[in-house]
Amino acid sequence: MKTAKHAIVIIGIVALLFACASAPKGADELDAAIREASDYLNGRIPKGNKVAFINISGGYPDLANYILSDLSKHGVNDGVFSVVDRAQLDAVRAELNFNMSGEVSDQSAQAIGQMLGAQTIVSGSVQQIGTSYRLDIKAIEVQTASVQ
Repeated sequence: MKTAKHAIVIIGIVALLFACASAPKGADELDAAIREASDYLNGRIPKGNKVAFINISGGYPDLANYILSDLSKHGVNDGVFSVVDRAQLDAVRAELNFNMSGEVSDQSAQAIGQMLGAQTIVSGSVQQIGTSYRLDIKAIEVQTASVQ
C-alpha cells in the first residue's frame, strides 16, 4: 500500500516536472524567434531609419501585440534605427479605422508609414503549422515599396 502511494507521488512529481519543463520551452522559442527577426532587421534596415512596426496578421491578436511590442523594444534597445511610438501608431490606426492585428495590405501599411514619417514599415504573420507556429516578418521601404 505504501509502495503504491509512493509510486503515485513519484509519477505525479515526474508529470509536474515534465509540464513545468515543457511550458517555458514554447515561450523561449518564441522569444528566440523574435530576437532572430530583430537581428535580421538590424542588418537589413539602414542605420538611422525611422521604423514603424505595423501589424502581425494571423488571427492571434494577443500574440501579435506581444511580437510587435518585443520587436519594437529590441529596435529601441539595439539602437540601429529609431522606432515610431505605439501611441502615434494607435492614433493613425484610429484615424484610418484599421485593425492592426488583422490583414493589412502592403499599400495600406505604406500609407500608414508615410503618415507617421517612417522610412520603413515592418509587418508579418503568424501561421499554425501542425503543432508549431511560423513567424514571418518583412520590412518594406515606404517610398519605393521594395522589400528590405
